[in-house]
Amino acid sequence: MHAQRWLSVLPWSGAAIALLFGIAARDCILLASAAMLAIYLARTQAESCEPTDLVRSAIQCWVVGAASLLAALALVAMIVGLRAGLWDGNGLPTSAMLTVLAVSVLATGATVIRSVLASGRWAEAAGFVVVGAAVVGAALAARSLDANGPCLFALVIGAIAARSGWTLARTTGNELARSAVRI
Repeated sequence: MHAQRWLSVLPWSGAAIALLFGIAARDCILLASAAMLAIYLARTQAESCEPTDLVRSAIQCWVVGAASLLAALALVAMIVGLRAGLWDGNGLPTSAMLTVLAVSVLATGATVIRSVLASGRWAEAAGFVVVGAAVVGAALAARSLDANGPCLFALVIGAIAARSGWTLARTTGNELARSAVRI
């Protein structure tokens, strides 16, 4: 019983780890990764839950979509603040940043992959492994670029978050709401 409750919180701890280390070190890559992990988890939960109440599911899609758009705006504001000289970023060495990012992705992936494999969704589990490896690889590549690399990484994550949130809210949420009206 306690293990099941702990496992349900585990994926969110991955996003929290990246967020806390990102805030403490003012690291663009960790902050963007925390936003991406949180959005991925919320979206996965919104899409995978049993749609017993279509209206409630539609509202959940709209909320997750709006949160994704807000996270994208926060990432852009963070980069503007960095460029304006309001704070200096990327204070962690590359090895420490990659370690924190890998732990965050593994903490998130452990439960996500376990739950999707239990329901037989092999493609979604493989997708998470590919996305997790791509994020760590992109973070390493971004850090190896000049000072603009982490900002570029955060902008790309912000664009992905905005597109994903818009699609979830506009398409999935609206389709669920229309289905609820028809019933």
